[in-house]
Amino acid sequence: GPATPLKHTCIHDAFEVMSNTFPSDLAMVDHVGNSLTYQQLDRLSLHVSSFLRNRGVLPGSLVCLVGERSIPHIVAIFGILHAGAMYVPLDGQLITDGTLRGILFDAELSFTLYSRAFASR
Repeated sequence: GPATPLKHTCIHDAFEVMSNTFPSDLAMVDHVGNSLTYQQLDRLSLHVSSFLRNRGVLPGSLVCLVGERSIPHIVAIFGILHAGAMYVPLDGQLITDGTLRGILFDAELSFTLYSRAFASR
């Protein structure tokens, strides 16, 4: 389709515009065929944002995200950004336990989100 100029500077704001303009269009598809529309991505990320705010995450807070590349991971990134927070990305498949502990201890994080696969770490 035609290019849509965006007046927003934040990526999550741009996705919100896409959600309002093209709600049923695909926003993402993963390697096994799971997908989300722009509207689904927006709604799910707003849910994550609300979850974080209800737990005291404020604009400017650091939120750690430990996981693997996946649709839920992208939803969490947008949720963190919608909350006005900054995300600290950690690839749970690559980072060692020692490095993970050091970052979690030193980074002055407000909150940590992680996928079930890394809950035991």
